[in-house]
Amino acid sequence: ISGQNSNYPDTIRPALEIIGKTDGVTKVAGMYIIMSKQGPLFFADTTVNIAPTSDELVDIVKLTHRMVTNLQIKPRIAMLSYSNFGSAKGTTPSNIRTALAKLNRENPEILVDGEMQANTALNSDLRQELFPFSKLGNENANVFILIFKKNRRRSTSRCPKVTCTRRRRLCRTSRSTTSTAPTRSPRAARTS
Repeated sequence: ISGQNSNYPDTIRPALEIIGKTDGVTKVAGMYIIMSKQGPLFFADTTVNIAPTSDELVDIVKLTHRMVTNLQIKPRIAMLSYSNFGSAKGTTPSNIRTALAKLNRENPEILVDGEMQANTALNSDLRQELFPFSKLGNENANVFILIFKKNRRRSTSRCPKVTCTRRRRLCRTSRSTTSTAPTRSPRAARTS
């Protein structure tokens, strides 16, 4: 179990070194479970893989499908994007479409659809009206595959301590070492 102020790589590394991966698994992925009034919702991979390729997306979907199935819940997977079924171009929708083609060819037992926006995945009426071909049918998704790209500005905003690798927004050290002395406005400087 890791807390908000923990460095994620330092948390996951020991588990991978001590426990390892299951035989035949080449990729690892993170998954969050959120309990909602409608039941559990699963989000992958929001922690390990940044800007996954289409082949990595296939692995993430298969790993997530396996984990949700092990919990005796039928996974209904939506691959989320800023695009709804080809409505926008870009690397992310293209990678999702390539991954879906491979999944449908090699793993037809997995109920997965996309690319779609979150509101489309969670609104069966909207989806049936605008996208009646969706494999999710009249059921909403309960598993969401998310794709994140690295934010350069955020990833380079590190704690000023040389040995600290925490991001500034999480690191208490940076808050205590950052000057909080009030600055004088130009107007105040002229009048004093």
